[in-house]
Order: sequence, then C-alpha cells, then structure tokens
Amino acid sequence: MALGFVIAIVFLAIASYYDMFNRRTIPDALSYAFVAVALAFSLITEGIVPLKIGAAVAAFVIGYLVYRIGYIGGADVFFITGLVLALPLASGSMGAAVPPVVEVLLISTISMAIYLELSFFAQKQKFGPGTQEIITAAIWALGYAAVAYMLYSLGLIMLALLAVVIGIISSVFALIKRDLTKSLITNVAPKDILEEDILAVEEMDPKVVEQLKLERLLTKEQIKKIREAKLESVPVYGKLPPYMPFLLIGVIISLVLSIMP
Repeated sequence: MALGFVIAIVFLAIASYYDMFNRRTIPDALSYAFVAVALAFSLITEGIVPLKIGAAVAAFVIGYLVYRIGYIGGADVFFITGLVLALPLASGSMGAAVPPVVEVLLISTISMAIYLELSFFAQKQKFGPGTQEIITAAIWALGYAAVAYMLYSLGLIMLALLAVVIGIISSVFALIKRDLTKSLITNVAPKDILEEDILAVEEMDPKVVEQLKLERLLTKEQIKKIREAKLESVPVYGKLPPYMPFLLIGVIISLVLSIMP
C-alpha cells in the first residue's frame, strides 16, 4: 500500500505549493482530482470496501460541518477524505486498530501546534495567562500525565512518550492561547479579503456582526455585505499558517513509521 502514500504525497506537495504561495488558495480541480484518483486507486487495489467508503463519507460530512463553522478550509475537507481512500484502512504504526489517516491527522496537528508555539515565542510576543488559562493548562498536564503513566504501566512506552509530548504541547498552548490567537489576526481592507478567509468576529463590534449577520467563514455573500457596509477594515486570521504542508509532513512521517522494522 506504499503506492497510496506516494499518491498522497504527490498531491499534497502540489497543494502545499499553492497553500504557501497562492494566499492559501488551492485550485478546486486539484482537490477534486485527488479524491477521484484516491477513490480509483482504492477500488482498483481493494475493490469495494464498504467500511472504507463509509469512513470516507463520514470524514467528508464531518469535515464539511467543521468547514462551515470556519475552522478548516474547503480544500482540507477534500484532502482528508482523499487520504481516507488512498491510505490503508488499518495497520498503522500505532497498531492494527489505528488507521494511518488518524496518525497523519495527529502528527499534522502536533506539528502545526509546535510551529505556532515556536513562532509565537520567536517573535517575542508578550503573554499573560489568566486564572482560567492556568487552570486549563494544569488540567491538560495532569490528565496527560495520568494517561502516560497508565500506558507506561502497560508497557506501551512509545505511546506513553507520545502522551507526554502532547501533554506538554497542550499545556503550553492553553497558557498562550488567548495571546496567540490575537497575534494571528490582521486588519484587512474589505477590498482585500478573500472568500474562505476566517473572520475574527469576536474582535468586531457585536452590533455590526448582528446587523450584517456575519459568521467566521467568509463567503461571497458575506464579503458583499461587508463591502456594501463600507467598513474601514475587518479583522481576519490572516497570519494562520497554511495547513497542507503539515498534512504532507504527517503523511511522510506515517509512511516512514509504517516501513520501519
């Protein structure tokens, strides 16, 4: 099934290029092509596997819902769906019961979180965690410590180390979340906003948000409302890093782990 990884890597490499150098705008044709090729590959190599088709449909539906509330891009939905089809259904490096796509999403999420945290501190951003942030960080730390201890007791040392890493990342993220979030926002003139930009509605006048019925995900209709309202600028998450490169990293690492003895 290494060919499935290769197909995913090729398409993700192309998507990463667009994500990084085309203002995070990935051609729809590329997204559709990946799903079509991944589906054809799955049918040719495995035949019709109801569980895999069902998993792909579920990934698309859940992804679309998350997309509609403004937490991932439209291309992300298609590429995650394509990964479900292109990669093996099971036999990941974490065990037979863990699909490689789960590994990929976990690795990409961890990689992106590390990148955000390092970038935040590298820019010498100031942060002042409040009581809620400190309590949340402590809960994450204690929770993952307990999970790590349990896994270590069962002899699952690698998973225990993974739990420790995720616990540290999650705790740091909780401490700086409020300030990190603000550091990702830029004020943009209405003429410069793009479809699928993420609007920081929490930073806007609630009356304006209510009046224009604005949501996080900027659609053509939303952009039209903003421009007609002649707002001077709007806050968007313009400094969010492109996600495709992290998804690519996840697939590459998952492939390496799968072929390691």
